[in-house]
Amino acid sequence: MILPRCLFAAAVLTLAAAAPAQYYAKTGRTETVEVHSGAGTGIAPGETTSTAFVPVEPAALYYPAVDEALAKSGIDSIAVQSEGIAHTLRTFAAIKVNAITGKPSFEKQDPLFTLLGMIYQNKQWVKCPIIPVENPKLAEVFGLQPHRNLRVAPVWVMKTPNVRNLVLAGMAGGNEVEAKLDETTKKALEKFRFRLISFINLPGDFRIAPVGDEAGNWVSPSMIEHPETAPDEAIAQRLQMADTKAEPWASVLALNAALKKAYDDKDPADVASTTKWMVERLGDMPAYMPDHLRALDHINTVWHPFGKASLLYGISFFIFLAYLWTVKQGPRKLKLAAAGTTAPSPVTGSSPALAMAGGPAQFSATTFTPAPSVPDSMVVRSTAGYGDPTQAASAAAGQGSRVLWRIGFGVFSVAALVMVAALLIRFLLAGRMPVSNLYESITFAMGGFAIASLTFEAIYRQGWIGCAASAASTILMSLANSLPLQMRKVEPLVAVLNNYWLNWHVTSLLISYSLFLIAFVFAIMFFVKEMTGDQPGILPGKEMFEYLAYRAIQVGWPLLTIGILLGAVWANTAWGNAWSWDPKETWALITWFTYTIYLHLRMNLGWTGRRSVVASIVGFVMVLVTYFGVSYLPGLSGGMHSYAEPIKKG
Repeated sequence: MILPRCLFAAAVLTLAAAAPAQYYAKTGRTETVEVHSGAGTGIAPGETTSTAFVPVEPAALYYPAVDEALAKSGIDSIAVQSEGIAHTLRTFAAIKVNAITGKPSFEKQDPLFTLLGMIYQNKQWVKCPIIPVENPKLAEVFGLQPHRNLRVAPVWVMKTPNVRNLVLAGMAGGNEVEAKLDETTKKALEKFRFRLISFINLPGDFRIAPVGDEAGNWVSPSMIEHPETAPDEAIAQRLQMADTKAEPWASVLALNAALKKAYDDKDPADVASTTKWMVERLGDMPAYMPDHLRALDHINTVWHPFGKASLLYGISFFIFLAYLWTVKQGPRKLKLAAAGTTAPSPVTGSSPALAMAGGPAQFSATTFTPAPSVPDSMVVRSTAGYGDPTQAASAAAGQGSRVLWRIGFGVFSVAALVMVAALLIRFLLAGRMPVSNLYESITFAMGGFAIASLTFEAIYRQGWIGCAASAASTILMSLANSLPLQMRKVEPLVAVLNNYWLNWHVTSLLISYSLFLIAFVFAIMFFVKEMTGDQPGILPGKEMFEYLAYRAIQVGWPLLTIGILLGAVWANTAWGNAWSWDPKETWALITWFTYTIYLHLRMNLGWTGRRSVVASIVGFVMVLVTYFGVSYLPGLSGGMHSYAEPIKKG
């Protein structure tokens, strides 16, 4: 929890007063150190000089024996409450170290060791260059020469008046200097401020003990020792009245003492036993994180299932690619080429009437069969969906190595299962559907995409669907996993989202988006085939891709409709108005109209081929605007759905 403005100001000023007169900022990853002086040193802010002062390097604060003992003690599996959500210490360490340093691990140290060091050796770590200045203009505002990997020590911020005033001004509404900054530099300043606050708040944020109140609050060892630092008066009074020699406080303070001893005396002998003692005592409390959730959280952080799914998608892509190469070398295609023949290429009609243009057509319950006057190489179907051009795929299709296809399909299936398992883990950890932020919504939609793609590939078994879907999944999941850790962590729901309708409104929309995505992939394949002249070969005729895109949209459109209607019901319940015409709602409605018009043109007016594919792509562009544009594009953000915009920290 971020300290109140006045408390934050008091904290940084106290820290500055306790820090040495020297301070420094480190640039790059070498042992070379530049010392930036300020008040009390006789050197103007931003000026650099050589000095005999030896700064505290992170490497000097690394103790291998302590690190090894911590790794074996099981302390990484204790629970810590952060922003209302319980995590294991392993997860908490990864989040906080990344929030402070901008790196998943700092100086190649275990984040667990680094985090506990920042808490229990705070007076040393405050002098380490750990906070990055990532924007060159912000570095200039700070009076620094911008360098790659420029980092400053927290104490440098405290001891440099212009920087300290600028950082503190943000807590009080800004100042003239901040008002003159461009938007990019302001965002960089916000991120820098967030990193500094995260470091300062660490001792108080290390909340490992439930208070036992109705609100479910947890406290840190430092709050138990100093109740006046508790953020809430009721909690402070509860701690002041507590018997710290009784449980659960005694075991918490015992672990606290063991960790202090480990870092101060380099003696971690008591950490394992006190960790076990504390978990045994706290484990009986209803508010404590259950064993199975701590195990799942540990798996989620250490194994990163979404990352593993992305890797498996990449592997399946190359296996499917190898399979398609065997199709290219398939014996049937070679025989056809030797005979001077080509595979049949289906031709689409726009309606039953057009299907009869080449001669009378016989109608059955499933398809239109051409009369003998129609060439054998043509398969005529109606746009009403009675025919299926997939029945007339390339003659070479399915003639590749079935062993490779089975392996590729198996790996793709495992990737889809890992995606579903990762979503289930996140659901159990958060206690809600994993659809509340950008990262969760992307991964949920990609889970739906994986299942839909797997279904299409299982039906047609020709490899190219799996190849295209695994390529798209690899790219999109890699982009999602590259988001800052602060945007990927499990977070509590904002108040407006804490509602039963979240499970149905958002999930319906995201599943529809996943189907529109696979339709978009088919549309891209249509143009790839068209650009190659639509010749027989590995891929079937281009009309097959148009047809499959149409089928995917047919399933996605009802889900989009249901999602919008459920959203209106939820809005009426939450806001007293079913429709407010804010950007998110407006563009969702535009998306619905776009796909509705597409289906009308495709089913009733006979739009097939390129114009049908182009219309489907326009629909997907509307999806992107609805999903991303209203959060990122200038002039579209804000409104009733502003809580859905990406956060600005991390």
